[in-house]
Amino acid sequence: MDSKQLLKSIEQLMDDLANETDEVKISEGFQNYLATMTRFYKYSLMNQVLIHIQKRDATLVAGFKTWQKKFGRHVKKGEKGIAILAPIVYRAEPKKQSADSDTVVTSVDTLEVGKKEQATRVHLRFRVVYVFDVSQTEGKPLPEEPNWHCTAKDGELDRRLSEYAAKKGYKVEIVDDLAGADGVTFQNKTIKVLGETGSSTLIHELAHQLLGHLDESNTVNRQQAEVEAETVAYVVCQHFNINNGEAAPNYLALWKTTGKEIRACLDRIRGVAVEIICAVEQQTAAEDLNGEA
Repeated sequence: MDSKQLLKSIEQLMDDLANETDEVKISEGFQNYLATMTRFYKYSLMNQVLIHIQKRDATLVAGFKTWQKKFGRHVKKGEKGIAILAPIVYRAEPKKQSADSDTVVTSVDTLEVGKKEQATRVHLRFRVVYVFDVSQTEGKPLPEEPNWHCTAKDGELDRRLSEYAAKKGYKVEIVDDLAGADGVTFQNKTIKVLGETGSSTLIHELAHQLLGHLDESNTVNRQQAEVEAETVAYVVCQHFNINNGEAAPNYLALWKTTGKEIRACLDRIRGVAVEIICAVEQQTAAEDLNGEA
């Protein structure tokens, strides 16, 4: 499969997700895709989709040589690799369009630092590479990963989320009454959350802020804003092993749009979910390190 075929597969999945959502059912396709986003949150949207299409039950992927050199494992005989796209950046003009069927070349304008901010043409070439899921390998046991899920206990996640919000310039207030709402966010960067509503509500309201839904320049309508914020909360909660029900798929089932719009929406969702998850994990690692010192 070459890179052009992979890009076409991504477009097809986005169209499929758009077509299957309606007003009366939970979108199972979205729920399955969000599970992939949760596991591979650091990967680009394109590669998340490609992993989802080719091996939906994948949990940890790496290249053939990486499994051998870094983990002491080898790919089982007969296993088929998962094709993803690896970017290669060129700053000089390419001599000619690549004839390699495994590459796609595109160009973007960027600013060169230290060169009087002159625009430079940068060429991005995406080459097909193959990774394998851990289930396709055998060998040494994997090293234990940090237990990030502990942040969901005893209010630790809420505390870390509030501290992260403060660093971003947002003020989180826990209140006793919000006139029937679980949480509300305001243009003055204040987030109010009803006590005992759980981390999902705080993440939802924080996502509204980070996604720019309250900015004057925002063009996202209220329905889509709710979809985006609730989906961020769903992905983050799934990552930290918090059961927040099926709120995200239920919201997504109310939203009908095009594959192109869904791709743009998922890109925004992924960006904010990654930011929140990484911030909490970095804070957790720092506190664990200080605790051991």
